[in-house]
Amino acid sequence: MIVILTGILATVEQDRWKEVVESLSPSTVSSTEQCKSMLELSYRHLPDKLKPCFLYFGAFPEDQELTTEKLTWLWIAEGFVRKNQSKSLEDKAMDYLMHLISRSLVMVSKQSSTGRVKTCCIHDLLHEFCLAKAKEERFFQLLQGFDELSGFNEPHNHRRLWIYSKPKHFMGSSLFCPRVRCLLFFNR
Repeated sequence: MIVILTGILATVEQDRWKEVVESLSPSTVSSTEQCKSMLELSYRHLPDKLKPCFLYFGAFPEDQELTTEKLTWLWIAEGFVRKNQSKSLEDKAMDYLMHLISRSLVMVSKQSSTGRVKTCCIHDLLHEFCLAKAKEERFFQLLQGFDELSGFNEPHNHRRLWIYSKPKHFMGSSLFCPRVRCLLFFNR
């Protein structure tokens, strides 16, 4: 939580630091509820363009390292990264990722020999936060396993659907959601 707090303070004008610190109680670091409050504060201070990029981490299985190439391509495909005359979409998406890393919301897992980020991940507590916030904001719906998949009708006002299941569960399946983007993850 201390690292998250420094990420918040790094993006807030110095004259507002006292206001941020005073909003915390002495038990902030030890209490789970206070930790969630800290994460909420950090999320609120994110620029709007970075919020969907951050929530997107909740769609992947917990503790999974993501290649930056795959992640940035997905962000671009989703339309989270807008075209800019001075930078390519890939460079701009990488800037978004570096911004999340600088706020201590995303951790670098592996770097290339030139120092570029190869893979990244988020802490378990941040993953839980992303899942809860995505559900609250109807950013995506997550189905895990065959039981949830077989009982699924159609999402209710969610923009994305993530399914964690086995390939055999889709054999002969008529699962089709015309208004929702689907991303499938197969358990091994």
